[in-house]
Amino acid sequence: MTPRLEAKARGEKVYSGRLCKLGHTKRYVSNRGCVVCSSEQSMARARVNRETVNRQARERHAAHPEMRKVISRRYYLNHTEEENARSRKFRRDNPKLVAFLCARWFKNNPDKVAHYNGRRRGRMYNATPANADHGIIDALYDIARDITEETGELWTVDHWVPLSKGGLHCHTNLTIMRGSANSSKNARIPDGPCPSIQKTLDALPHVIPDPDTIDMGEG
Repeated sequence: MTPRLEAKARGEKVYSGRLCKLGHTKRYVSNRGCVVCSSEQSMARARVNRETVNRQARERHAAHPEMRKVISRRYYLNHTEEENARSRKFRRDNPKLVAFLCARWFKNNPDKVAHYNGRRRGRMYNATPANADHGIIDALYDIARDITEETGELWTVDHWVPLSKGGLHCHTNLTIMRGSANSSKNARIPDGPCPSIQKTLDALPHVIPDPDTIDMGEG
């Protein structure tokens, strides 16, 4: 049995066959075409006919939105590290644009925002210990909001140990950071303990803590 027929029997889409004119061995089971050469030819046609290719892609996406989601999700799963690095770089280089896009998304998707906020409030309620100091917690959120208004850049209150990883909703597990840094951190647990409130405030721009409002305890 030839390599092509063996690959076909296994349900594979490519196989190792004879060298093409450029020395490539990977070939498609369906038409025996060279995988590398076919890809380069497709990319060359796309560069020459970019407007046509983009229009056809938009038409396919509009006609098959669910398939587009599946393909996008599959691509992300196969290129997770590269996509996360690209996303972090974009957020780091374009903080104001990211803030604008997030605000626009929130405005255009109120139902999703309400659903997400409801679930998050439930997680925070369940993760709030009985001895939590709500005055300090509220003050941290107020400070993050004030800095966002002062600088035009999104600042958020983050759970150092994420709620999804068993973190508590209390001031000893809360810190203020840029929205871009919060997104990059995602649901990871950083190395080391959560910074104390005083250390957090010392690292923030344009903030003078009110000692009558915030207790500078160890965190």
